[in-house]
Amino acid sequence: MKLSDVIRRCVRDFWKKTAVVAVAYCGTGLLSGYFAIPPGYASPVWPAAGIALLAALYWKKYSYLGIWLGSFVLNVLIGTRAIGTINLSIVLVGAGIALGAILQAYVGNVLLQKLFKHPIWREEFLGILALLVLAGPISCMVGATVGNGVLLASHSITGSQFLESWWNWWIGDSLGVLAVLPVGIVYMLKRQRIVLKLHRESNRDRQFASYILPALLVLSSTILAFQITKNAERQRLYAVFENDTEIITQRLHENLDKATQILFSLQGLFDTADRDRGLIPVSRQQFKIFTDPYFERVRGIQAVGWNPVVKRGDRAKYEAYIREEGFVNFQFQQRDENNRLIPDRDRETYYPVLYIEPLNGNQRAFGFNLGSESRRLRTLELARDSGGLTATPPIKLAQETGQQQGVILYLPVYELPLPTTTADRQKSLSGYLSVVFRVGDLLETSFRNLVSKGIEFTLYDQPLSEMLYQSNLQETQQNKNAYMAREQMIRFGGRAWEIRFWATEAYIRELSTNEPMVVLLSGFFITGLTGAFSIAQIRNSILVNLLVEKRTRELARSQEAALQAASNAEKANRAKSNFLAIMSHELRTPLNSVLGFTECLKEDMFGPVTEEQRNALETVERNGRHLLALITDILDLSKIEEGKFEIELAPVDIELLCRFCLTLVKQQAIAKSITVNLDLPLVIPTHGNLQLMADERRLQQSIVNLLSNAVKFTSEGGSITLQVLLPDPDHPFIRFAVIDTGIGIAEADFHRLFHPFTQLDEALNRQYEGTGLGLSLVKRLVELHGGRVGVTSRVGFGSCFTIDLPSALLISVSDDVESPVELDDETEPNSGSTPESRSDCDRANHLDPLRGEDLVNLWAPTLKISPHLPIVPPLILLADDNFENAQTIARYLTNRGYRFLRAGNGREAVEMAIDYQPDLILMDIQMPEMNGLEAMELIRENPKTAHIPMIALTAFAMAGDRARCLAAGANEYLSKPVELAHLNKVIRGFFE
Repeated sequence: MKLSDVIRRCVRDFWKKTAVVAVAYCGTGLLSGYFAIPPGYASPVWPAAGIALLAALYWKKYSYLGIWLGSFVLNVLIGTRAIGTINLSIVLVGAGIALGAILQAYVGNVLLQKLFKHPIWREEFLGILALLVLAGPISCMVGATVGNGVLLASHSITGSQFLESWWNWWIGDSLGVLAVLPVGIVYMLKRQRIVLKLHRESNRDRQFASYILPALLVLSSTILAFQITKNAERQRLYAVFENDTEIITQRLHENLDKATQILFSLQGLFDTADRDRGLIPVSRQQFKIFTDPYFERVRGIQAVGWNPVVKRGDRAKYEAYIREEGFVNFQFQQRDENNRLIPDRDRETYYPVLYIEPLNGNQRAFGFNLGSESRRLRTLELARDSGGLTATPPIKLAQETGQQQGVILYLPVYELPLPTTTADRQKSLSGYLSVVFRVGDLLETSFRNLVSKGIEFTLYDQPLSEMLYQSNLQETQQNKNAYMAREQMIRFGGRAWEIRFWATEAYIRELSTNEPMVVLLSGFFITGLTGAFSIAQIRNSILVNLLVEKRTRELARSQEAALQAASNAEKANRAKSNFLAIMSHELRTPLNSVLGFTECLKEDMFGPVTEEQRNALETVERNGRHLLALITDILDLSKIEEGKFEIELAPVDIELLCRFCLTLVKQQAIAKSITVNLDLPLVIPTHGNLQLMADERRLQQSIVNLLSNAVKFTSEGGSITLQVLLPDPDHPFIRFAVIDTGIGIAEADFHRLFHPFTQLDEALNRQYEGTGLGLSLVKRLVELHGGRVGVTSRVGFGSCFTIDLPSALLISVSDDVESPVELDDETEPNSGSTPESRSDCDRANHLDPLRGEDLVNLWAPTLKISPHLPIVPPLILLADDNFENAQTIARYLTNRGYRFLRAGNGREAVEMAIDYQPDLILMDIQMPEMNGLEAMELIRENPKTAHIPMIALTAFAMAGDRARCLAAGANEYLSKPVELAHLNKVIRGFFE
């Protein structure tokens, strides 16, 4: 390849990377506006900072120009949108902030590159903590400092605003980095862009999704919760705003209506006046006496006037008439081109202002010919021809000395009898009564004490789109919030006035709550922690693979090294295989104590609880079990996808299985008044020798999952049927069908039903909750049995989900097999397999063994003897290294009438079993010094203790765990978290 080709290719790659980074940064910044929260509409989370840091980590020096360009364009757009135009100041500020973005990404890149090469990066906890602290809070100080320094220097913020702006900037950048960085770090670890490298044979694509999905699930939940709270806040604010503006508009309507009442009252005065009195049937004194009271009742009126129709030949008579009243300089007037009042020119018809009250303040309008100005003349003609109230468009009043717009409302007065046609109205017109408004005075008096909360408004004469009034001339466009604006139309005197309201930042700030902000910040923080957990997972996986690679390379050097490498590789594989079990153990341990103590509290073991407290405990228990189910589903799905899930086939009674599944959803159905039916072939209940070879627990899990979905998506009053169909020649399968009358599913969505983490309703405001795991897990469990799942549905009518298992799984057992007992309503299901977390052996969690007469439990002040137990309370030895778990079980069972000893490890359990000869042993499996399996084997080998019944209690619930426990000597196997009532029932069975 030629040198020129190499240079050309390098340049092309450089600009391609620059463009990608710039678009990603700018696009992410624009999308951050989605998280903007009033007032101020600043985004509290800035994921673009995380994009910049990832680009610097991935492409290093090739990314910095793209970061600068993306930040520069973004900030110029934001500044331009804020003030409506672009100028040099905006360009310089954008360039300065972009420089801060580069420096922040550079500092973060340098710090993380040093971290990846430091031994602390391999530490379990400190490595992840150092990653989050260096990438987020520390490096983000750079951008906040540079950016706010630029804003301060450009006078965009004041010195008093600097600290608050710096804090908000720093928090937004830090949360943005914490939300985005973990996903990018996981990706770069998988792509070998960070110092730790993957084993070349690892399945990157399949494992990458399992690491990323938890963080994406939390992120999507955060966005959903934020959208819900943001919409609720938006609707609440708008409802208050709408109510306030409605009151303002109503007040304006009332004042305008009062003004029209004045004109109609004056019209009645003129109609009843003596028309033979002279030129004007109503005297000036009468006019004044009649109108004065209205000025006290109606605020905002500038003047009330009488404007007769004067023909050319009568002008002198009218001017003389008014002069005789004492106005010696009176004459008809008009405005010249300089807006000065001058004597009116000769016209065919005049419409002078002869009466005007109050005269004080309106002298300049006295004698003004309304017909000398085109807008007034056109309004007068419209009023004359219509015979009704007519308002002028915006005009400058003759008496106006300021800048206010004016509006005059005219009502024509006709000679009697009143005309009925337009032609008659034109002939018999006598004059006009008028009400004069200065628009600003009218609105300010109408809205007084109503706009102090920060509502601004503008009034337009809509036909002409001319502004009549603006409440705050200094209010700029940037303070008008798009979704907090409202328009109202007012019909007045034949014209349409549009009043446009908007809420200022002060108004929104006063009424807003912090709920959307709290939801968003909390969600992104949790997303960052979830992502950090994913980083820890993949880093540990990579470290294991590094060890395998190292041992594999040594294999070629010597046989001894090869054997050692093979041994280490086997250990590494076992570590990977046990990873899910360990994670199950670690995730479920806290749930054991939470659910156990909740059950104790509900049964009043620590004293009576109030109804409100009981409801709260039920909420804790319900959500804890929901979380447990989610953890179980995710772990089961992961085991199936990795091919490490095994099913244990055994004869299953079909009728008993179906009835037990229905009991598990019974309460959910009752809560929604849903009828639950069981449809069994006659051969099953009448011939108990027909059974099914299946993994009963997993088949039960699949059927209950379908039943739970049916309850969820069926409206109140609906029905659900569990139907069993036996094989026939055309259908060689036994079918379990769950039929509901729910909302139904569109056929076009069938193909998406069984994909993990997929729901048909994925909108942010979706109605039904769920993770999208249930149907995917059902499909895989059924396929492990060699079966298949299916669905038929009609939208609005309901759905039918089917599980088809091969007919070869049906068996017939001998008639002397005991028939299954039908479950009653009080039967409680087994708690299921629930791994627990490894205990911290360093804690002071060991109770000293009690001797002789001291066999009294320390945790129970009173002893309640169960009627099912012997008179001497049975002595139970509990072997568990976790203090909280032991305390939970001991408190509950002591309250049920048992005595307790506790051992902190397997070795102590063996010694105490020999010394105290307990009546029953509860044995945890994972303990320090000696595990539970070894302890049970030693107890069974010793003749003194071989007869003691033992129950294995463990958080390990993987395939084969039960068999190993029973093989070691356990009489029963229960997985944590244990339902204490069920544990009591099992223990009681050994003593009854």
